[in-house]
This record gives sequence, structure tokens and C-alpha cells, in this order.
Amino acid sequence: MLRVATYNIHCGVGNDGAYDLHRIAGVLRRSQADIACLQEVEVNQVARKVRKWSAAHADNQAEIVGRAAGLNQHRFVASLDAFLAEEDGRAYRCCSSEVLVRDRQCQSQYGIAIVSRLRILDSRELHFSCPAPDDDLMFMDREQQPRTAMAVLVEAPAAAGGQAPAAAGGLGKAVVSCFGS
Repeated sequence: MLRVATYNIHCGVGNDGAYDLHRIAGVLRRSQADIACLQEVEVNQVARKVRKWSAAHADNQAEIVGRAAGLNQHRFVASLDAFLAEEDGRAYRCCSSEVLVRDRQCQSQYGIAIVSRLRILDSRELHFSCPAPDDDLMFMDREQQPRTAMAVLVEAPAAAGGQAPAAAGGLGKAVVSCFGS
């Protein structure tokens, strides 16, 4: 049996407003999932907020959550390369819209991830994005939002009774897909 979980990690921020990736990993550990599809994941090379609800951080959330949960294989795909526009340390808003700055250097990314206890053999990405305008600002309530999907091919676990799944060389495979914004 293969256990699959899906979890919107809300950029690592809980309902209490605390940024705590290890708490998220604890939920995944307790679920005993073999594979978890994560939404609203950030990967930042510099300490920034990507969305208005996220915390400033410089880390790879997929890698940290996966490893802390015992799901050491991970893949991430960015839907958005941007960071929160700020003015005097506060989120910049225009016409009540969340405003992001397009990150042409791809140092602040927002997307989806798959973390797995099983070896990931291959992965595929699908981007359902509209062409980015030349403008460096992105008005989140006025523009079509980019969407992504990802599928991974993993080694399947042995069947009940220790029998390897029927496949060439006894190697079983399973495909898991994740969709998100």
C-alpha cells in the first residue's frame, strides 16, 4: 500500500502566524505518508517574503520539510518568481491589491513540491502560465495567476508478503501528480 498526502503548507506559516517548518514536518511524519504533495511552497536564496502572509526567510522549504519528515527525496517547481513589494518595511498595496515584484534572478520562488520516502526516478513539470508582461510589478488580483503541475515516477514498495511488484527486473513504479498555483 502506498500512502499519499497533500498539504497546503501556507509558505511555512501556521494559523497562529508562526513560521515553523518542523511543525509541518511533524504533521507529515504522523500521517505516515510515503509521498506528500505540497502547495504554497517557497524557495528563497535571500531573506524575503514572497506573499503577504509568508515570513521573510532564506531557505528551501521543500528540502527542509521533506528531510525533517523522513521524506528525503524532493522535487520543487516554481509557479512564480517574485517577492512581496515593500515600502518602509510594510507590504506595498495599490488599489487594495497584493503587489509583487517579478524576480528576474529567480532568487525568490513560490510553487509546489513533492517529497517522498521512495526514490524519485523521474519528474515532469507542466506550466500553465500566461506570458509575463515587461512590467516588474505584479498585481495579484488583476492578473491571471500562473499555474503549475508536476508528476513524479517513484520506485513502488514491495507488495504484501515481501513480493516485488511484477515489472521488468522486479522494480515496481508508481506515478504521483501534484497540481497547484
